[in-house]
Amino acid sequence: MKYIIIILLMFLTSCQNNKYDEYVNYLENQKENYIDIVDIELEFIELNEETMYKVTIDNPKEKMFDVEALVIHDYETNDIFPSFGIFEEKYNLYNEKIDDSYTKGIILIGYIKEFDSNKNFKILIRYKDENSNNKEFIKYIK
Repeated sequence: MKYIIIILLMFLTSCQNNKYDEYVNYLENQKENYIDIVDIELEFIELNEETMYKVTIDNPKEKMFDVEALVIHDYETNDIFPSFGIFEEKYNLYNEKIDDSYTKGIILIGYIKEFDSNKNFKILIRYKDENSNNKEFIKYIK
């Protein structure tokens, strides 16, 4: 019985990693199609030996359900890219509290060795609208 649970957990973890890898590969090959549904802000914070980048997704203009988000960049890294709703529970994003599954904003944080203004960031946001239609948009930030 113990072995069945371990195998099941390994399977579930590998499925999530495949989904994450699929999203990264998809986003790397996409162009921007940003629509003004949310405010997106990219901020850099210098730390001792590295730079932290913070992507804030806030102020939704419509109700967004089952939100997934991913940030990738051109920097060389061995870390995974920051994500939301891919490995963990998905939340809803809207401005007013309707139930306990809502959030007003999302912050994704990652680290790079040093800031370079010639590098690019891409942000993918997937969600369902009020009619359960799947939607996505991509924001490209230089």
